[in-house]
Amino acid sequence: MGLSYLQEFLDACTDCTIDCIALHWYNPSGDSSDFISHIQSAMNITSKPIYVSEFGITDGTEAEVTPFLETVMPWMDNESSVAGYAYYFVGEDYLMTNTGSAISAYGETYKSYSS
Repeated sequence: MGLSYLQEFLDACTDCTIDCIALHWYNPSGDSSDFISHIQSAMNITSKPIYVSEFGITDGTEAEVTPFLETVMPWMDNESSVAGYAYYFVGEDYLMTNTGSAISAYGETYKSYSS
């Protein structure tokens, strides 16, 4: 979703100065192959640096999100086309617990990850 628009925009904007591309990706499950395929498709559209400015699993459990992050973060770090990324979002039931008073288990995975 959104990649056809990106292609149409880049095709129509022949005189534009474009420094980078921002992408969002959301999915109800922790399908890392779908995420990677989406980013690779964007790489096939443009040679500009890609910022995955929001990505996340919308209905995943901590048991699903943690391995997803452990797969996609190293993959993005090893892709020279991916200039940066940020998980969606710091809030209750995402990177925070459901009370918002502490970092969730997969929030710890995200926080502690370093390439």
